[in-house]
Amino acid sequence: MFDTGSPMVYFLSDKCDKQLCPQEYKFAQSNSGTFKGNSDGSKEPLAHCYGQGCVSGAVSKDNVCFTEGDDKSCLATTFLSVDEATDIDKDKFSGIVGLGPKSDVARMPAFIEQVADLGGVGGGQEIQ
Repeated sequence: MFDTGSPMVYFLSDKCDKQLCPQEYKFAQSNSGTFKGNSDGSKEPLAHCYGQGCVSGAVSKDNVCFTEGDDKSCLATTFLSVDEATDIDKDKFSGIVGLGPKSDVARMPAFIEQVADLGGVGGGQEIQ
């Protein structure tokens, strides 16, 4: 789900207990050859609360793709890999791509900031 009120990207991981995260689809970290857990170097989980629910997990990095089978729509993204949550049982989605312009958490850059760091044509990173 895209969220204009949050800068953070998070995905429920398959490490989140079914009681805490009853959603059907979850990110399987072990199925990714490019996943990097604790990518910020901290072993402390990061927590973030939304309206009625809270999520907690490791700041991680992986290629996030917005379509299947099209390598052009993937971006190396820093996100929260959620392994604990409260009050999200009514949510129908398994993650959020926040479109807020600036992160208020030093360990977690906003998605928009990450896209801006691509630098356009010939920028520091390329969309993969």
